Amino acid sequence: MVRKGPDKLVGKFIYRLNPESADFKYTLYRVGFGGNKMKLKRTKPARVALGNRKNKPTLTITGVGFAPGAMVYFSDPNIEIKDIQYVNNKKLKVTVQAIDPLKRGQAIGIRVVNPDNRTVAKPGIFKIK
Repeated sequence: MVRKGPDKLVGKFIYRLNPESADFKYTLYRVGFGGNKMKLKRTKPARVALGNRKNKPTLTITGVGFAPGAMVYFSDPNIEIKDIQYVNNKKLKVTVQAIDPLKRGQAIGIRVVNPDNRTVAKPGIFKIK
């Protein structure tokens, strides 16, 4: 099976064109870590200071089934993602910033989408402090 665009999905492997490669070779990534199941467990910290634009905390998202290139989305559009770092199939690190001040105690949900379009979401996984 071949996906549209520069990525090719073959079984549990995805071949992604490496734009930094001078000869435009594909890099092999394994997808489907932890079987086909994805799960969000928690964030560290569980309460995040996003009351103003100066704070840029890094959240560690733990779960199961994350793949290189995973994207992270938040339930509040006022949270801007500055950086997403894939650590391993059970951990992502996300640096965030508030566009507008957020309310103290507000519960925020997270959605993670892997390059193969597998998705997991968890409402209210962390709160604003």
